[in-house]
Amino acid sequence: MIRRSIMLAFACLPLISFADPAPAATAANNTTANNVLFILDASGSMWERVDGQPKIIAAKRVLNDVLRDLPPGTQMGLMSYGHRRKGDCNDIELIAPVGTANAASLARRVSALSPKGETPLAAALLRSADAFAGTTGPRMIVLVTDGAEECHGDPCAAARQLAASGFDVHINVVGFNLATKQREGVECVAREGHGRYFDAANTAALTAVMNEVKTEVAAAQPAPPPPPPAPAAKTNLLSPKNGGQILTSPSDVWLATNNDKEDTVTWMRTGEEAVYGFKDDRPATFDTFAVYIGAQAGGNPKEIELFAGDEGPTGQFHSIGSCSFQNVKMLRTPYQECKFQAVTARYLKVKLGASFANDSYIAASEFAVYGTLGVASAHPAGANAGPAPGALDLLSAKNGGAILTSPSDVWLATVDGEDATKTWLRTGEEAVYGFRDDRPATFNSFAVFIGASAGGNPKEIELLAGDNGPTGQFRSIATCTFQNVKLTRSPYQQCSFAATTAKYIKVKLGQSFAGDSYIAATEFQLTGQLAAAGAAPAAPHAAPAAAAGQIDLLFAKNGGAILTTPTDVWLATIDGDEGSKTWMRTGEEAVYAFKDERAATFDTFAVFIGASAGGNPKTIELLISDSGPTGQFRQAATCTFVNVKLTKSPYQECKFAAVTAKYLKVKLGQSFANDSYIAASEFRLMGRLAP
Repeated sequence: MIRRSIMLAFACLPLISFADPAPAATAANNTTANNVLFILDASGSMWERVDGQPKIIAAKRVLNDVLRDLPPGTQMGLMSYGHRRKGDCNDIELIAPVGTANAASLARRVSALSPKGETPLAAALLRSADAFAGTTGPRMIVLVTDGAEECHGDPCAAARQLAASGFDVHINVVGFNLATKQREGVECVAREGHGRYFDAANTAALTAVMNEVKTEVAAAQPAPPPPPPAPAAKTNLLSPKNGGQILTSPSDVWLATNNDKEDTVTWMRTGEEAVYGFKDDRPATFDTFAVYIGAQAGGNPKEIELFAGDEGPTGQFHSIGSCSFQNVKMLRTPYQECKFQAVTARYLKVKLGASFANDSYIAASEFAVYGTLGVASAHPAGANAGPAPGALDLLSAKNGGAILTSPSDVWLATVDGEDATKTWLRTGEEAVYGFRDDRPATFNSFAVFIGASAGGNPKEIELLAGDNGPTGQFRSIATCTFQNVKLTRSPYQQCSFAATTAKYIKVKLGQSFAGDSYIAATEFQLTGQLAAAGAAPAAPHAAPAAAAGQIDLLFAKNGGAILTTPTDVWLATIDGDEGSKTWMRTGEEAVYAFKDERAATFDTFAVFIGASAGGNPKTIELLISDSGPTGQFRQAATCTFVNVKLTKSPYQECKFAAVTAKYLKVKLGQSFANDSYIAASEFRLMGRLAP
């Protein structure tokens, strides 16, 4: 039985990427034609010791022996995960596609490994098809692991899905020092992948097992050599008719660079960049970039830098070269080509350099990239998974979302459903949002609408979650970083984080791309699921309805009156006019009485705060008395407020144990500006008059 694929996933084996892999070994008289992929599992458990030695040391030695002894003509490749970042289940990298590196080159890369991250076995299996793009003949995958799946995937289902997708593959699995439960979790991978499972309990057993695997590779019969392929016609991978698409750009004018219309001239800026993808999110191998230049002009591009990447349109890219063009029209073809060493990648980034006018503008029409598409993967990299069943935008008003606290009303535009409304906010500002019916929710994705590249776009936003009301304690859950580009498929840039369950989310603005104190924002989105109806609500957002019989005892219409004040400006605190702002001094105090100077029982004092401002009161002390407005007073409470506007009610309440008295003294403490002035409008005191 021909073993067609070898996947070596050394659990917990980090690896380092090299930009220029050595060319694959070739021989005139190949004895095998196997295509072998080594997937090295680079999770942190490889530092554990077996027979007194870290597993990583044994794994490197055994793998390098295997690489050295494989028959000439074996086409080899290398993939790993967990080798760049701790705790990141998306850290999977195809270091060298099959056939692009020889044994010596792979051995150098193996020697540089240092365990670091997690073990996403299922995701690596689904991505393994990418490594075999353009290969023919027997394919082999060998998985050598010291642990089980750590990223909530199902390796057995992944192997089954890979086989069901039509990708002809056999998977051998070597379990290195696995516990019984771990072994049961990976044995089925070999079974579903039509391969064998090998158990290596210690270092000596690992050497023996890998020698057996090596023998099996060498014994595999090659497929008959295919006939020489006919010269492939040039394919412009960027053309829409071939599935090309622009994924990110500073603005929509870039869309003219791959619309197959050579007569459309687009004016762009030097330094701008855009990212292109290929058909069905597939990888492609390409070696030529071309620019249409129809006539001599100062705006023609003189220099363009190219980058390749595999981690999504906003992920990491590496430079593949800078292209220089001539300011002439070529008569045989108006496309000037830039050749470079063949590159296999999922995404191409184009960065504009200088124009022939040496100013900040470049005029371009069509770009082209010539190459071949790779094999469609069972799980394309960079493809966004759809939302989980029941997931929705929790902030949207139509889904019951609401903004509860904000520095000012301009924040309301962040959840009004109008993408075209641009709101200018300040760096450092923050607002709190709640969900339908005060229910908790579970969420793992925050998104910002970015419709075009601009200095005011948010570069960084911190997210915090809380359960103790919109002015209670919050915990940080993520710091999101965005790109200053427009994503063509969707203008919403997403920030994913570990799923969090909470009743409130606070959004705190960090930097803008302009680096100043202003941020221009439109819509925010938070994707997740609401808790079941009937979950106990958190502390209410707005002032609750007054208890039966309670009234605002200070309001003039209810008989309230101010009896002593430093100045008449204090009269504005109970005149019912919320738009009237009164400037008072810290430390000042005034005495209020109730209807007919009757006693009253009260437990809530409230201050109107209509917007975030330095002059808002931060602390106020309340004192009570029965001995007249100039008599003895005793303390009832010290109230602390927050410098935000509560959206459902602008009155911030201070609760205290119910007290009964004839007079209330209000003594001003600090303001948020920490100077000697406080700006206040209306005060309220909720309670009941004595008979």
